[in-house]
Order: sequence, then structure tokens, then C-alpha cells
Amino acid sequence: MKIQLQYASPSTVTKKDVGAFRQRLLESGSKRDYAIVTLFAYSGIRRSECADLKMNQVDLTAREIRVIGKGDKQRLVYINDKTVYALREYLKERNSVSLIHQAH
Repeated sequence: MKIQLQYASPSTVTKKDVGAFRQRLLESGSKRDYAIVTLFAYSGIRRSECADLKMNQVDLTAREIRVIGKGDKQRLVYINDKTVYALREYLKERNSVSLIHQAH
């Protein structure tokens, strides 16, 4: 019988780490990945919420996203300038109904 002797501890990611990672994505030319990471870093939405995000849930002018979370509960998530910029840049090149999923 195996017994777990240590518990995994959540890692700490610094603002500097996030900034460096976002910069590498920006330099790679992937506006989609840059938008996703920026959205995660500055909005706090869940992975599933990001994956299910639709255009009609996003209001870049009002700087808010209507998120449908656990239990189909809706909430407003406010986004900052960095997130708005990243999403606008990505939206210039995307061509699918959902915000994040790429068309295949």
C-alpha cells in the first residue's frame, strides 16, 4: 500500500513571470494564445469559461464579459486595457463564432 507523504503545493507565479510569458507569446505571433493568456492573467475566469466564451458575451467598449460559470450562473467580469487590447488584436484575424476556438 502506498501512502502519500508529501502534498503538492500550488506554485506561485509572479507578475514578472506572467509578463515575460505574455511577451514571448506576442513575439511568437500567436495573437490567439496571447489573448487567452492575457484573459486568464487579468480576469481570473476559469478554463471552461474561457473555452465556452462567445462573442455576444464580450463588450470591449464597456470592458466587461458576461461569463456563464458553474451551475449555469452568470456573472460580469471586468477587464482591463491589456485584456481589451489583446482581444481586439485577436479579433482582427479570427473567423469563428466562439471567441477562443479556432475554425478548422
